[in-house]
Amino acid sequence: MTVGLAHDSVHLAPTPTGEVVTLTATLRQVDGKKLTFAVEAADRHATVLRGVHTRAVVDRDRFAARLTARNA
Repeated sequence: MTVGLAHDSVHLAPTPTGEVVTLTATLRQVDGKKLTFAVEAADRHATVLRGVHTRAVVDRDRFAARLTARNA
């Protein structure tokens, strides 16, 4: 399972209401348990967002146990 660590993006252009936006994430780097993706969003006219999204691979059971402990 993965969890988000960070997201850094730049909004490049507005998208009209009702326009379809496609988001693409491309894995660029694996550093141990850290995954770094290049992300880009585009409508039919232009790229509207570009950035980097970082995720971490975690143990699902350990993560769930920590979450349960926080809710206690």
